[in-house]
Amino acid sequence: MDELGLPSRMFASGCEPSGRKRVNNYFHLRWIDIVRQALEDEHFDLLNNSQFSRILQMGGHTFSVMFLHYLLSCQLVTEKEFELWWLYVGKPIRYAIQDFALVTGLNCGERSSLDGDANERGIGRGKGTAKAKTSVSIWDEQFCGEEKPTVAWIMDRLVRGKKYGEKSTRTR
Repeated sequence: MDELGLPSRMFASGCEPSGRKRVNNYFHLRWIDIVRQALEDEHFDLLNNSQFSRILQMGGHTFSVMFLHYLLSCQLVTEKEFELWWLYVGKPIRYAIQDFALVTGLNCGERSSLDGDANERGIGRGKGTAKAKTSVSIWDEQFCGEEKPTVAWIMDRLVRGKKYGEKSTRTR
């Protein structure tokens, strides 16, 4: 690596974790389709016209888990917090927060660019000090007191549709 002027690799060449020997193990984001079907039209339109639209579109994509595993095993050790570097066919590739923003459509700008003062948004408030009256925490409201909800538990409640909570609770 030194002759190329690149940082050291996370795993030495030839010592990468192997896992399976093939690169064609595919993964499908089924839960996105479940969420799509459980939402009412108005809430689907709301999400589809927001920064989450790209995530909703990802439901139909499949990708190779082993290819991702391969890339991560070729990762380079770097100092920068919001960048990943790895070698692919001997060439360095960078994936930074800006690339993540382009792919997902999410706002990955500075936190200071958010509108309003931190206290206006309720950030840093202690329990029970919110502006609006809340007798139940958001966690309890969303998860009905379930301490460790799993994805399967959440999907089961979402699929129940109108039998579970209000429309706004399902959308959240």
